[in-house]
Amino acid sequence: MISTALAVFNCPTRRRAALYPHWGFQYKFADPVSQVAKSDYAANGGDKITHPGSMGLWPDHCYNSDCGPSSLPDEATLQQKAQAVLAYNPTGIVHPLSMVTMGEIRDGTSNTYLVGEKYVCPDWYMTGQDGGDNETMYVGLNEDNTRWGSTNYPPWRDQPGYALRLTFGSAHPSGVNMAFCDGSVRSISFSIDRTIHQRLANRRDGQAVDASQF
Repeated sequence: MISTALAVFNCPTRRRAALYPHWGFQYKFADPVSQVAKSDYAANGGDKITHPGSMGLWPDHCYNSDCGPSSLPDEATLQQKAQAVLAYNPTGIVHPLSMVTMGEIRDGTSNTYLVGEKYVCPDWYMTGQDGGDNETMYVGLNEDNTRWGSTNYPPWRDQPGYALRLTFGSAHPSGVNMAFCDGSVRSISFSIDRTIHQRLANRRDGQAVDASQF
């Protein structure tokens, strides 16, 4: 599966659907991989970073074959992780152990990001050396398939020499395409007000959004 490229996951402006070098951890109980399918899109993780390492659920970086559990976690371990996630209070559509329902998108599905184009440094489109593009699109929640939006993480146009593995972005000249939770797709300007961008990433902040500003 991880060695099968799917055209729907790649933006033709940036690169074609193909296999690209894998620089991340190797999979336990599996043969090593060197070429994998990648995505140019990422889910909305909210307005604060919620990958497993940032939440203390497991090591942030793990690049060897011994990484990961040797068996399915027991119920007690799952309960501990669930409590840690709850305490962290994530705000996005995707986060560790997430099962966000439509009712939990309290700001409205038309006012909340679901998924969008992710930033990738052009120097590393084909090499897999970007920290947010180094593994497979099936890796599980991390920067390869989840991005965040806040005043500190606005969308950026792909730019040589800049590594921004946490933000949304694209190779387009004026903006990034974002799909909202209502199914609509809109182009968000790179110059969007950063506070508006943060509100669109947070599914339940209760803040008004002026549609003329994005």
